[in-house]
Amino acid sequence: MDEEKITYKDELIIRYVSERYQMAVFAGCLKDLSGFSIRGTFDSGLLRVPSEKWLKKIARYAWEHRDPKDLGFCGSDLMDYGVESDCAYSGFEKMCREGEAVWPYDYEESPNHGIYLEEEEKDPEWPEDPKIKGDWDDLESLSEKELEDRIAEIGKKRGKLESALKSLAEEFGKEYDDLLPPEGDE
Repeated sequence: MDEEKITYKDELIIRYVSERYQMAVFAGCLKDLSGFSIRGTFDSGLLRVPSEKWLKKIARYAWEHRDPKDLGFCGSDLMDYGVESDCAYSGFEKMCREGEAVWPYDYEESPNHGIYLEEEEKDPEWPEDPKIKGDWDDLESLSEKELEDRIAEIGKKRGKLESALKSLAEEFGKEYDDLLPPEGDE
């Protein structure tokens, strides 16, 4: 390889293209995030283990408030309510065994649950979600008004965050679009 010395201008060009690319990637992520639906997205570090009493209440509430067109409703839908994954699946499976819910598409068990169990058996390093006790029982001490106020406050924060993301995506989304090839040139 010919060892041509990199000039300061060469370095600037390299850095510029790198910065432009990184900015476009970041702007592309903002665009994706601005249209993102949080339902069905999980962070295992934030999921919590409810008491048996609360698991049953959450599972029943989730089932009663599901989208009836969602034929794929299963244990993972309980994770939308902050329930740790193993608890979510076991809670939903229990509801199905007791006839309070039905598996989607007439499955007797979750179509994916067995896959995860098989992978877990094969790999002793399979990551396990942290088992952190939830605060549902503690929240029972709050009044309905206090809970309504907390829900409203979270709603305001979420609305502010969504609005800010949309604004940022509109402002910086062009950075991403400008690096895409024109349609038909792919």
